[in-house]
Amino acid sequence: MLERAAELALLTSAAERLWQGEGGVAIVAGEAGIGKSTLLDSFLSALPDGSRVLRGWCDNLVAAHPLGPIREAVRGRPGSLSAGAGLDAALAGGDVPGVLAGLSESLAHGRPAVLVIEDLHWADDATLDVLAYLCRRRDRLRTLLVCSLRPEDSSSSALRRFLGGLPTRTPCGSTWRR
Repeated sequence: MLERAAELALLTSAAERLWQGEGGVAIVAGEAGIGKSTLLDSFLSALPDGSRVLRGWCDNLVAAHPLGPIREAVRGRPGSLSAGAGLDAALAGGDVPGVLAGLSESLAHGRPAVLVIEDLHWADDATLDVLAYLCRRRDRLRTLLVCSLRPEDSSSSALRRFLGGLPTRTPCGSTWRR
């Protein structure tokens, strides 16, 4: 991967801190076609075998599916998350409080988790609410949230509110926010 070693090192460092018990948040931002997904693919492929990885995508739909990327992430990889009937029902019904409770319960048990949500600029409000909730509990839930987005498409007030509320510890570059 050309010219992405620094960004890959930052993501890898965040994953190493996750294995040591420190959750985190990383935003990979860049214009369309710059290689955000390729960077994330490289990062995920370098994780140790057996890593708990959840990955979902937001879609550019006129009527976005509430919680669609969360639903996809939870169901995307067999054995990656013990969803349980309660979480499945909450996701199917768009029940945000039920999703918060079920997802928190599932993430709190087992191995630390890397949750990747791509194309956050297309996220629905319910997904942003769930991600904001998880961000505030990232250490307790042993979760690293990694999101990709296009800054030029990030004008929704809900997304700006989400990004503005992210915890910051040490900014490490233009594509990284922790």
